[in-house]
Amino acid sequence: MTASRWLLAGLLLGLGLLSWWLSREQVLPSQADAGHLPDYYAENLVLIEMNEQGRPRQHLTSRRMEHFAGDDSLHLSQPQVLLLEEQGPPWQLRADQGWLAGQRDELWLRGQVFIDREATQTGPAYHLVTRDLHLTQDPDYAETEQSVYLLSGQDQLQGLGMQAWFEPEPRIKLLSQVRGRFEQQP
Repeated sequence: MTASRWLLAGLLLGLGLLSWWLSREQVLPSQADAGHLPDYYAENLVLIEMNEQGRPRQHLTSRRMEHFAGDDSLHLSQPQVLLLEEQGPPWQLRADQGWLAGQRDELWLRGQVFIDREATQTGPAYHLVTRDLHLTQDPDYAETEQSVYLLSGQDQLQGLGMQAWFEPEPRIKLLSQVRGRFEQQP
């Protein structure tokens, strides 16, 4: 094979790998479509969702919110979510950007996402770091395909992909490539 054929074969292989990599990227809803402009905005937004008993269930705050009439979605800058529980400390989630669906039942936290929960009487504190988290309200469930770092007490875990259930009993499942370090109590 001549050098030009090797170069052509390498170029075609590179284009094929680039196409495969781009096609596997998670597609998130976007407000950047042509003609998709905000019709109103709010700064220092606070949304409080109540449960059936009239008590706060969830707080959502955002430095800036833009509403898009085309799909009734909300684009959020620096969103923070507080998931309140009947018993125990709340889960705190924060991210660089967020997108809330028109029905207000799905929230995408984009960019770096931090999830924290203080220790309870029966369990350690949680601190998680990931990217691009999809959160649903019923049940309180979150998932990501991105890498996840979890610190719980002295235990450390990392993996690729996560499913998390926040209520009624908190449960976190790392999906693949899981590695961990566990501290044994004396």
